[in-house]
Amino acid sequence: MPPALRHVLDALASAVGIMFAMANTVNVVTLLTVIWWVLRIFEMATVQRLLRRFRKDTPR
Repeated sequence: MPPALRHVLDALASAVGIMFAMANTVNVVTLLTVIWWVLRIFEMATVQRLLRRFRKDTPR
């Protein structure tokens, strides 16, 4: 394989890899955002009070 063709194929493979990573970045960021949102909801005082009340009423 000529060196020039090898460089072109390397560049093409790199571009495809970068495009794949960029396309999946949105999914990863969305997932992390949802996880952060759920954690913040469970930190709220109202939710903590509800959880505490639920735990007290549950027999062990």
